[in-house]
Amino acid sequence: MNASIAPSVDVIIPVYNAPELTKRCIDSVINYLGSAIGIIYIQDDASDTETCAMLDSLSYPQVHVYHAPQNQGYGKSVNEAVARSDADLILVLNSDTAVYENFLPLLCEAFSADPELAVISPTQDNLAKYDFARYLRRPGGYIATYRFQGYAFLIRRNVFIAMGGFDAQFGRGYFEDTDLGRRLDQQGWRMGVHPDASIQH
Repeated sequence: MNASIAPSVDVIIPVYNAPELTKRCIDSVINYLGSAIGIIYIQDDASDTETCAMLDSLSYPQVHVYHAPQNQGYGKSVNEAVARSDADLILVLNSDTAVYENFLPLLCEAFSADPELAVISPTQDNLAKYDFARYLRRPGGYIATYRFQGYAFLIRRNVFIAMGGFDAQFGRGYFEDTDLGRRLDQQGWRMGVHPDASIQH
């Protein structure tokens, strides 16, 4: 990534039902990140008719909705949506998150400062109790971690693809983010969280 050129960022939101929370998430992305991102890929994982109708009623030109014919789980949904993007960076958000600030400049600055950083997350609101001053900050202001959590993360698209994305063996279960973090660590990539960037979850 060339630090002198702003990287392109697409957003991926895997969705399964919960239309009110999902719409809140999409609206918040448009309101706070709209000018800083490209396409918002909504990967609908065979939701009910109410959720499908809500998604199809969205009038945002940045939003591209794909309705999967059958439920296949979080990991495979994200993998398929990433394959549709050609952005430098991918921001993956759980549909029950809400953005209330433009944290992308902070996260992108961390990538520019550390070429070995593969993935970084904003803090979630329930981490406010932690004293982040206790931890060493790396170049770009982030704190290195030994795993990342899939609620919200910005990742280098080429790295995600090179790693094979999320392991589809996890199906509709959990821990595909823990597994990907383990594989990234084994390949010498770093993961982190930025204490000055936050998201509601």
